[in-house]
Amino acid sequence: MSPPDGPSPALAAALEGELDRLLARIAPALAADRVPPLPRPRLRFFQHRLDAGRALAAELPGEPGTIELNTVYLEREGWDSAIATLGHELAHLVVFHRFPGRRVPPHGQAWQRIMTQWLGLPAERTHRFSTEGLKVRRQRRWPYHCGCRAHALSTVRHHRAQKGARYQCRCCGEALVFAPKP
Repeated sequence: MSPPDGPSPALAAALEGELDRLLARIAPALAADRVPPLPRPRLRFFQHRLDAGRALAAELPGEPGTIELNTVYLEREGWDSAIATLGHELAHLVVFHRFPGRRVPPHGQAWQRIMTQWLGLPAERTHRFSTEGLKVRRQRRWPYHCGCRAHALSTVRHHRAQKGARYQCRCCGEALVFAPKP
């Protein structure tokens, strides 16, 4: 059975406390790098995607970002997994905060350093949780072809292509052409 909208009140309170503990761990490192403190992110919860969490950068510098966590995994996978996921997403917010407006690889050296040296957590990019029982919206795929094979574009890319965006095959370099089924 799926949890309601969010985790249990006890787990939500424990996650808020853990977030404060993690923020306290990174504060000295940010200060040593002459970076202002990270505003305390908001925690939000979801259960309709396969990812364990997501970090949403603040819209304006100095504002708090948001950390979204998957309620199903939080309830099912245990405390250590919850801490690892919370730390993973917090590390993304720290990277956004330290390098505003710059394109920094999402799981690059800066993120890895924050995870291992500042937070003391393993720098793992993906979770290994069972996705059984999750309610997920599947995105439709649209048929395209090039000179060497068939391709399946997402709805977003299909709509962009219909508006003039061009996509090329990585193998043969030819433009992808919409191939609707008769």
